[in-house]
Amino acid sequence: MINYALTGSTGPVSSELIQMRTNHGILAIIGWGLILPVGAIIARYFRHKDPLWFYLHAIIQFVGFTFGLGTVVLGLQLYSKMHVHIPAHRGIGIFALVLSILQVCH
Repeated sequence: MINYALTGSTGPVSSELIQMRTNHGILAIIGWGLILPVGAIIARYFRHKDPLWFYLHAIIQFVGFTFGLGTVVLGLQLYSKMHVHIPAHRGIGIFALVLSILQVCH
């Protein structure tokens, strides 16, 4: 676990920021780690239930995208409040957001 209080912050980390960081992680796990893969699994293994598979897939992917977008918004808020520079994590988040936007637009 990263101690954000020692990585460029001007003071100790408040409980509000710790809660925001926790919520950021939970949203990411639920959205990108659970909901989006379930939508992909439905598209892969339930095509024999035409057209139900497509509607389920589209709805589940949209919900997962919404969770992912919430994760990014919360991450941007954390970045602006904490001023912590973690380029790899930020780059992966931007990359995941761009891919999910392209998937929704496709």
